[in-house]
Amino acid sequence: MSLTPIDNRSRLPAKALAGCLLGLVLSSFLWLAVIIYFVFHNTARLPKNWDEPKVWLPLLLQIICGCYLLYRFLRKPNDQPASRALLACDWFSVLAVTVSIIAVSRWFMVFPNETVFPIVVSLVFFLFATLASLPVVLIRMTELQQRLMRLPNGVLMLLVALVLAGSFGTVTGLAMQPAPPSFFGKGATDPPG
Repeated sequence: MSLTPIDNRSRLPAKALAGCLLGLVLSSFLWLAVIIYFVFHNTARLPKNWDEPKVWLPLLLQIICGCYLLYRFLRKPNDQPASRALLACDWFSVLAVTVSIIAVSRWFMVFPNETVFPIVVSLVFFLFATLASLPVVLIRMTELQQRLMRLPNGVLMLLVALVLAGSFGTVTGLAMQPAPPSFFGKGATDPPG
């Protein structure tokens, strides 16, 4: 399979998509920070079954897969192609991190009755983590960027545009919805009188 050569073209689309993928991994660690805060400071916000394995096993999988992806993605590029087993582990880890972010955001919510809030928080975490990872991918070449450079720039730009436009559009659309009554306190949104 012949892919586009990486010698004489812009690396910016690959760097942008690498920033998005690193943002996904880093946003999972932001959720872990929220969970740690709830465990030590606000146990009333934890789900009732927070100490059961069905809650903590996805968190353990998230930590293991997130650390593995950070190691794999931030390594210096090498000339040897990755084995199919390693690539399968990479894609499994990306899928596991994504699924665990969704599961964790549903379990550890500030407003458990709301379905919009976890989506907004997850996407805001993703966007901030993507911004935080951009200096790393802009300063040095990583293995992730080297792999992404094998794709045509048009495909990379389309993927970046879809991910960022979808994230910004979803956050904006969901943020425009009225806040839940529990956000302001019971009866706080009622008109005076």
